[in-house]
Amino acid sequence: MVGREHTRRTAIAVTLAAACALALGACGDDGDDTEASGARDDEPTETTVAEAADDGAEDGTGDGSGDGAVTGPCKNLTEDELTGVIGEVADATGRGGEPVFLRSDGSEFNYVVDGCTFEVAVPGDDEPHEYAIYTGTPPEGIDLYEEFEVGRRPEDMEPVDGLGERAFVDHTFGNQKVELIVDLGDGSALFVESQPPFGVPVADTPTLVALAELALGEG
Repeated sequence: MVGREHTRRTAIAVTLAAACALALGACGDDGDDTEASGARDDEPTETTVAEAADDGAEDGTGDGSGDGAVTGPCKNLTEDELTGVIGEVADATGRGGEPVFLRSDGSEFNYVVDGCTFEVAVPGDDEPHEYAIYTGTPPEGIDLYEEFEVGRRPEDMEPVDGLGERAFVDHTFGNQKVELIVDLGDGSALFVESQPPFGVPVADTPTLVALAELALGEG
């Protein structure tokens, strides 16, 4: 517990892999965590940051050192900043993988995920409120933001100004999950998710925007 408390007092961007090792013993991907979304065949998978760094070396998104270096949007996040926006973080893990994006015409492509997931305890509930911040990088020639934009109903899209090239909050999943998607201007996109336990409201738009600004280094 002493090691865990020490980790939580340090910058998450530097010690995320250590948080996995100390708090969970191991927080690798179980390979079975998939969720139908209407656009993606599966969700990004949970990994340690060291694993994500090694995987990233193969596709150009990491240094492959395996030394726990944090890449992607999580490198800009600190414990104090996160606490100020979403409350005290109880646990943190890396988020990586290559989800499949399914188009309405039946075609598909994989995109590379790089980021992290945070759990915030909910008073009176055994399940935490899960937040995720990660980038999605598609194959060359594909604009990931536009792929998500085209696949959403206009009534489920809430435009957001002042973030990246374009941004919107996706309300497709109602009270189960809400997702802010930001166009980074190079084909890739930033995702900020709020997935609370049953009966707990999803994060509001200002909270999602604040997290995106921290990840983009604008907070």
